[in-house]
Order: sequence, then C-alpha cells, then structure tokens
Amino acid sequence: MAVMEKSRQSNRQVIGLILTTALSTIFAPVAFAQANYSAADARYVTSSQNPDVLNYIVCLENTMSYPGMQEKWGFQGAMDIAQNECRTLPFPGYPAVPSTDDLARSIQECGFRPGDASPDMGCGATSVAVSQSYPVQDNAEQANGIFAASIFTYCDATLLAKFWRVDVGQSKALIGNKILNGLGWNIPAILRSSRQAGNQCEWSDTGYSYQDAEQIASIWSLGRGVSEAKSKMTMLATAGHQNWVDAALGHCHTDSLVQDFSLPAGQC
Repeated sequence: MAVMEKSRQSNRQVIGLILTTALSTIFAPVAFAQANYSAADARYVTSSQNPDVLNYIVCLENTMSYPGMQEKWGFQGAMDIAQNECRTLPFPGYPAVPSTDDLARSIQECGFRPGDASPDMGCGATSVAVSQSYPVQDNAEQANGIFAASIFTYCDATLLAKFWRVDVGQSKALIGNKILNGLGWNIPAILRSSRQAGNQCEWSDTGYSYQDAEQIASIWSLGRGVSEAKSKMTMLATAGHQNWVDAALGHCHTDSLVQDFSLPAGQC
C-alpha cells in the first residue's frame, strides 16, 4: 500500500509539473513574447511615453497574439486573460497617464498596430489619447455639460457604455472629454462599431414619453399604435437617427457649442 501511495503521489507531481509547464508556456507573457512588437510599436496605442505603460502594452499584445487566443476567447476574453497575466508588471497610478482600462478601450477601438483599425476610426498615436482617463473631478462637471449640449444622446452614451464596458455616467463624461480635447470626430465611428457589435438601446434610453409615442403613432399612421411607435423610435435612436423623431415631434436642441458636434440653435 505504501508503495502504491508513493506511486500515486509521484504521478500527481508529474501531472502537476506538466500542467504548470503547459500553462506557463501558453499564458506567461515572457514565454511567448514576440520580438516583432516592441515599446516603439506600443506608441501607436498611446501618446504616453512612460516606459511602464509601453511595456504593459507590449505584454498585452504578446499575450493576445498567442495563436488561437482571440479565436477561442474572443477579443474581450483574450483581453481579460492578458490583463490578468500582465497585472504584476509595474504600472503608474497617477492621472497623467492612461489607466489599464483606458488602454483596453483604446486597443478595442484601434488595435495594436496602424493596420488593425478601419480608416474612419481616426486612430494613431495622437488620437489614442481618445481613451484618456476618466475626467478628473475638477473637469467632470464641464465634460458632462459639454455632453449635454452636444448632438450626442443618452442612447449614444448607452451604446458607448456597452462598447467600453463602463456605466452610462462614465460614458457621458468620456464623450464630453473627447469633445473637450478636440477628439469628438472619432465618436461616430466608435458608435458604428458598437452597433456592429450588436449593442442596442432600450425604450427607456430614448428619453421620450408615452405621449411622444402617441404623437408619433398618429403622425406616422402606425397601425399598431403606441407599441409600434415605441419600437420604431427605439430602433431609430439606436441607429443614430433620433433627430428624425425629434423633427417629427418638433423637439429641437436649443443649446449650441462652437464645434462640429453641436446643432445650430433651433434646428433638429
């Protein structure tokens, strides 16, 4: 019996060694670090020159580029694995540099290399500050005010929140911050990516009332009445055509910012 038990222990040790070796080969960033991606390449992902930030991006790329990683786990699953694997690396925690979540959003939008994103995404070293850290407390109110005065809607903020994996409040502040930093032109392309990913708004995200739905049902002569109106209004909001509904209802933006993402006062 002692011999058999000793043999079983030995087998467990061997199996444990095999599993440990296999997992370290698959998931340890150092083990499959690819020489063709460096800190110089990582400057495409962020305008930060902090070496720890750049090394962290290299670690993410090395992990996510392992053969079959994204095919098996999808982008978000692969990113979660990469973030977990790279979490032990030194990373600065002050506002002047992007957070790890900011980097993940930036990579989701623009990839690791110039060829990873579609041309209309406007990606590159100068635009990747797009996913700057959440607005600090001092300018969060300003960012929210800019969002409120822009052409972007609560439904838009909802779509981006789902795409960025943040709550709607953070999404609104991020949109305002992008506009504040002259990067708002990138938002429509990100909204398209969110829609293509299958994200949608709910009726409650549109901001319309039951009376609005009644009015639309009447104006558009919808046979199924309010229920059909709600469905169409939600669909249009998700598609970025909420202004069509506003025009039908006579609702117009009254505020205007001096930039491309605001509507002239009094126009829908």
